[in-house]
Parts: sequence; C-alpha cells; structure tokens
Amino acid sequence: MVSGVALSMAEKRKIKKLKVENHLIPAEIALEVHIPYETVRKLCLREDILTEPKKRGRKAKLNLRDRRRIKYQKRKNFVSMDYGKFKGVMVHATISKEVLLTVDRMYGKVNAESWSGLLLSEVIPSIHAAHGTNFVYQMDNASVHKKKEIIEHLKEYGFSFLNWPALSPDLNPVENFWALLVRRVYADGKSYTNEDELWEGIKTAAAKITILDVKPFVDSFRRRLCAVLKRGGKYVQ
Repeated sequence: MVSGVALSMAEKRKIKKLKVENHLIPAEIALEVHIPYETVRKLCLREDILTEPKKRGRKAKLNLRDRRRIKYQKRKNFVSMDYGKFKGVMVHATISKEVLLTVDRMYGKVNAESWSGLLLSEVIPSIHAAHGTNFVYQMDNASVHKKKEIIEHLKEYGFSFLNWPALSPDLNPVENFWALLVRRVYADGKSYTNEDELWEGIKTAAAKITILDVKPFVDSFRRRLCAVLKRGGKYVQ
C-alpha cells in the first residue's frame, strides 16, 4: 500500500472481497470503492491485506493557488495482463480541469533529462494551446522530477510548480484518471501480445476520454484538500 495512506478495516475487507470473490482487477476495484488506483493496486499485491499498517500522517498545510490554472501530471506503467508476456509500456499523462492534455509513451529509463525533454517538446505546447501561458504545474514527487537544475531550467520556459507534500497520491486527480484509463484499456478482458499493440490500445482508450470524464476528478480536488486539513492530514476519499 502507498506509504502514508491508511484504509479502514472495512475498506480493506471490501477490497479483498472484490479481488478474491468477484475476481476484479485493481483498476475496477478502485472505481468501485472510490479509492485511488495506486493504493488499491499495492494493497492487492500484499498477502496480508487485513494487517493494520503503521499510522503515518501528511503535512496539514498546502498552497491553495488558483486551481483553475493547475495542470496535473503523472507517469504510469501499463503492464501485460498475460502473466508477464512482455515488459509493458510507460505512459506520461497531463490533465487540466477542461481537458486531457497529453498522453505520451516514454521509452527506456526515465531520468530528469528525458522527463524535462518531454515537457518541453510535448506538454508545454499542449498547455499553451489550451490555456495560454498562465498556469501552475503539479507533478508527483518522483526523484527524477526534483533535480534542482532541471526545475530551474523548466522555470525559464514558464513552468510554475505547485508546492506539493510527499505521500499524497490520493489527492492527485491523475490517480483517478489512471484508474479510468486502465479499466478501458483492459475492458471485457482485452489482452495484448506486445508493447506496440498495448500502446495502440492505450491511445485508442485515451482518445475516447472526454471532459465529462476528467472534470469530476479535478472538481473534487479542493474538497479533498479541505477534508485533509479538517482531518489533520489523515487519509480521505
């Protein structure tokens, strides 16, 4: 399970039942129980699902800048559903309140240089086309995103980054987007024979995602921020 995210025993029991008795995949479970996909996926990998985790909190304060300007991004590794037939496909996505901005395939090892190159070549042109130059960018806290010289370089191109606490995947709207996309990519038991075929399936599913799909994820952002403050940094749905 994702560090810092605490689920109730009732939630764990429900997740275990959906996995064991209903034979649902993590993406389907995440949508069913309204819990972030990464949290569900990592919990499902554990044999001791019903074990109580150590309690850990989250920073209570977060900069609430104009949320309409915030663009959310994250990487996701889509894997073979056929018992590891192939390695999988690494995908980077960016969403905003109004639209799914980018879905790009990443090749090889992802480092700070390849990530910043993708932002400058694909992401920032899409943001400018849809929203102009006044925006705030929320990234996850992966180590490749925190390299100081890369951040300073991106700022020269107009990036303004949202100050974001660690251990907060349940607050990132992209987590809900991934759960939706994964469910559609593997809908009706769909499987893929290689990485290129999987990537085509991802692009096809992403092309069908509309503003009506994305908007609810972003609209819930402020409500969940307020809920976290009220609960002193504890987990919220």
